[in-house]
Amino acid sequence: MIKSNKEVVISDLNQIKAQIYIEASGRDEKEQGKVSFINNFYYLREFTNVEPVKVKTGTIVENLVRIDENGDEVPTGETNTVDQFEMVDKTVIRPKLVLYHSRKATYKAEVFYAKYPDITPDQIDQAILNEMDWLEARDWTGKELERISVYGLKSSDCTKLSAEDVAELLKPRIVE
Repeated sequence: MIKSNKEVVISDLNQIKAQIYIEASGRDEKEQGKVSFINNFYYLREFTNVEPVKVKTGTIVENLVRIDENGDEVPTGETNTVDQFEMVDKTVIRPKLVLYHSRKATYKAEVFYAKYPDITPDQIDQAILNEMDWLEARDWTGKELERISVYGLKSSDCTKLSAEDVAELLKPRIVE
């Protein structure tokens, strides 16, 4: 997954600017000699809920005893520690990546596999970054219907995220 380092306008009508997250999914090789991916564009939205959360309220230390042959309790010298918990309503922030746009990216198979033979997630991210740089470096003649780019971003404006980074990004947080 790729994250933009700067905010871009994702909805001009609603005046929404956000950092975007780009992920390629759904590899498809149905067309002869072509490799296609669906590039998904997300923004991060945080949902806030009040939820019951287990909170540690204390610890109980019990002295263990044994029963002797006369039926009396005899301390063994061992202890058992038990944590006490209570359910308390807390505000929980749950981040979520919201899909707002998808587009198909198609490459010539021989060119794609020559550059990215293993097709790891890192190589797919690199293909997206290379596509951004190619689009920004292209000399547009003005005869095209529209100038194509990925929100005007270059690879230097983006950061690759590992699976651990994404998991940390989407980790719920409790507001104290």
